[in-house]
Amino acid sequence: MRKNHLSCLFLIAAFAVGLFLSGCSGSSDILKEVSGQWENAQDNATIEIDLAGDAKSIKLGDRAYTVSVDKIVMDRYQVNLKVKNGSGQPELWTLRQIWDDNGNGFKLAFQNGSESKTLLPKG
Repeated sequence: MRKNHLSCLFLIAAFAVGLFLSGCSGSSDILKEVSGQWENAQDNATIEIDLAGDAKSIKLGDRAYTVSVDKIVMDRYQVNLKVKNGSGQPELWTLRQIWDDNGNGFKLAFQNGSESKTLLPKG
């Protein structure tokens, strides 16, 4: 009886460690997943997002912004960014993955300042 109890505790601990490790790797994966060329669904403008490398940036049209990752909220598939936009204080922008029903692809909800955009994968 005691052996079954210990086996059960071991399995629970192993599952918890696996869950923790998969959550840790997910934070860098989301930065790679959202990086690339996107198209604004409202006006078809191209938005380039580079969060996978060391020099993180977002390019809107012909204007590039230096960004830093403020926080990753994995349970919401969201990346919060601090953006240097030329004013004294960095602005908070967010990117949130909106996954398809089948889980094979996603679009991005992009909020920069008071503007909200839906971004579709380009290419």
